[in-house]
Amino acid sequence: MGNIPPALQALISSINRFVINPLIVLGFAVAMVVFLWGVFKYVRGAGDPKARETGRNHILWSIIGFAIMFTVFGIMTVISNSVGGPTGSIMNIRKL
Repeated sequence: MGNIPPALQALISSINRFVINPLIVLGFAVAMVVFLWGVFKYVRGAGDPKARETGRNHILWSIIGFAIMFTVFGIMTVISNSVGGPTGSIMNIRKL
């Protein structure tokens, strides 16, 4: 993989840093808000089966969202490492 042009490495690194990582962070934030909203609806609707079902669905879909974000992050890390780019880290976003 050492034959990758530096321009392509820089492009992939920039896309990962300025597009993918911020979208992953946003996705985690949205999933967290939906999860907390689902917990609130579930607890608040203790006497209402419909409200509990709504809360349970929010919790389920937020967990699916977390799994998708972890998967996307892992795939982007593998791609970045495969072309010789820097390790894709969400923590690098703070260097913007």
